This record gives sequence, C-alpha cells and structure tokens, in this order.
Amino acid sequence: MLAVDYSQGVEDAWSKVATFVPKFLGFLVILIVGYMVAWPETDAYFVENIAVDPPRQGRGAGRALIDHAVREARRYGLAALRLYTNAAMHENLAMYAHMGFVETHRATEHGRNRVFMRWDLV
Repeated sequence: MLAVDYSQGVEDAWSKVATFVPKFLGFLVILIVGYMVAWPETDAYFVENIAVDPPRQGRGAGRALIDHAVREARRYGLAALRLYTNAAMHENLAMYAHMGFVETHRATEHGRNRVFMRWDLV
C-alpha cells in the first residue's frame, strides 16, 4: 500500500472525483465511485493516480475520468496524456491501449516495475 498525501493536489484542483447520484427514498445520495489525481506538465497532462471502486468498475467511471483529463489537456494546450501503471497490471495495460495509449518505456522505480504510456491527442 502506498501512503501518499494528495491534500495539496486537492487544494490545487488537481483531483477529479467520479460520482454516482441515485435517488433513495426521495433523498439524493452522492457516492464517490472513483478519483483521479492529475496535473499539467510541460509536454503532456500527467495522470498520477486513477482508481475506481472495484464493485463499480466497468460502468464508465474510469473512462469519464480519462475523458476529463483529455479536456484538461486541451484546455492547457497540451497534445498528450501521460501515465504509468504497474507492469503486473495486465488488465490496465490492455485497457489503456484500447483507449489509445502506447507504451513509451519501462523502468523500475521505488521497487516497482512500471510501464510508462502516452496518448497523443492530435
């Protein structure tokens, strides 16, 4: 488990939360189903972390977060998204490739085997 403090990112609006808003007995209930921490860099919009609650995966929340990153990249005048994932996460690799990301390189950082990926938006 990683212990990362994203409080500054939240204050700086780096984060985006995917929500699901069902009605329950006439009340609105807001459920957080996923989150993303990302920011603009010089050459691309970098997605540091993205996650969706496992029972809610496969329903479009992750795609909505990536779509938000695409909009942010364009808003900042950036032509690409960048991210990395663990090399053992074969499902992530396939999902990102399906979205349009391509592998740029692999490296071991902090004892983790990472696959770095980029999606050129133009």
